[in-house]
Amino acid sequence: MAYLTRLQANDDAKTEALRALGALLFGIGALVLLVRRGTLDNPWDDLPLLVAWLIPAVVLYGGGIAAARAGEPRSWHSVWVVFGILFVYGTLLQFLTVIDASTDAPLNTVWTLCVVAAAAILAATFARVRFGWLVAGVALAIAWLSLWDEILENGVSDDAGTFRGLCMIAALLLVAGAWLLENRRGDGEEALELVTAAGLIFLLGAGIVSLAGVLESVFATGVPTDTGFAGPSLFWDVVLLGGSLALIGAGSIVSSRGTIYVGAIGILIFVALVGGDLDDDSPAGKVIGWPLILIALAAVAIVASVLVSRSDRPAVASRPKAE
Repeated sequence: MAYLTRLQANDDAKTEALRALGALLFGIGALVLLVRRGTLDNPWDDLPLLVAWLIPAVVLYGGGIAAARAGEPRSWHSVWVVFGILFVYGTLLQFLTVIDASTDAPLNTVWTLCVVAAAAILAATFARVRFGWLVAGVALAIAWLSLWDEILENGVSDDAGTFRGLCMIAALLLVAGAWLLENRRGDGEEALELVTAAGLIFLLGAGIVSLAGVLESVFATGVPTDTGFAGPSLFWDVVLLGGSLALIGAGSIVSSRGTIYVGAIGILIFVALVGGDLDDDSPAGKVIGWPLILIALAAVAIVASVLVSRSDRPAVASRPKAE
């Protein structure tokens, strides 16, 4: 540990960039090797492949954690740790292959992603890699959906409403986790990473499912129509718009680019769904409906801002009259 402390004592921008580049090149090289020896002719056996996954996981994740614990937080620590988490997950999947377990089984997905979330939380807590909270939030949300895929008789993909509801619950749980994190640790930046993860799972349920349903019909028939499974509806259009605006607003207030980006993607999906008349609940091709509603709400917001600004303006003291 003392050696790592001395090694990082005089780090500058060039040194940090080179160490981050080294991690990226090492990780990419390991992935290329694993693809070649795992899928092409004469692939390695399962056990050597497990070792090939494990080595970069230990080097990148373990090395990043150790370096972060030995000195001040550096940008290259995050690169090492986050890339290492990818290899941690790959190692877990390869372990399932070694023991002849199914990598597609929902319960195996649950426990492997919970391990990934634990590794990410460990990195965020002890190595001060803030991005770990985002990785943990996404991993836990997918584990949540996989758990219900096992519990429900026909899985979560059988009914779009059930899938969307589970996504909304996951998003709310992550927001609650962000609130607890901010109150316990007093670090709003870390909590915002969980809010960004909540925004991603919200976007999946409120918007991407609808868009995927439409794209499915395009590939099947060449026409963007409601597939009957996950077609857009007025209710989910409102939820998508409201949630996206909330994410952008929250990100603007606290200067969080992650939530702003997620909210902006939600707005783009909303425009694609509603602007393309893919929602049967509104008059197709008409100004009456969403265009008129949005413009009216914009006018109300602008007028309200003017009124609030005037009400907050301090009163001008009147001049005394000359005698």
